[in-house]
Amino acid sequence: MRSDTRNAVFEKVVQAVEQTVYVEGRDLTPTSRLVDDLRLGRFARIKLALYLEETFDVEITDEAVERFNTIGDVVRYVSRWCHETVDSSGYGGAIAHA
Repeated sequence: MRSDTRNAVFEKVVQAVEQTVYVEGRDLTPTSRLVDDLRLGRFARIKLALYLEETFDVEITDEAVERFNTIGDVVRYVSRWCHETVDSSGYGGAIAHA
């Protein structure tokens, strides 16, 4: 995975977190923990997943949401999907319109 693509995904994931939950004044990093640091309960994580699905045009299963412990976990999941989309179509549409 190219680092510029991963950085673009990270920026969009951070934006999604900021848009769906109150995190003002927090420095979000890949190691920021969704539950422990950001206090995201189940509903907030589902809300975040829905926002990400819309932003990246990807389906995030309930099982995947349960495995998201950090922002980095979310970035890896979405980056993997974006990478598969680029490989299969030759075009990284999710990043281009996200």
